[in-house]
Amino acid sequence: MTPKEKAKELVNKFSLVGLQQREEGKECALIACDEILNEDYIIHSVHSHLSRNEFWQEVKQEITKL
Repeated sequence: MTPKEKAKELVNKFSLVGLQQREEGKECALIACDEILNEDYIIHSVHSHLSRNEFWQEVKQEITKL
């Protein structure tokens, strides 16, 4: 999954929870990305050339573009 696809997925999921508005969904998705970036675990992806931090930083950038 690309950072852009993950960004859309997260915003859509958080926008549906509790019937929140899209902007609130974006804020929730950004908080989730920050939480992941602060964790110690590593995500291994066979198809990605990005490090874990690079991936989630790009997801955050894509969220702000939505």
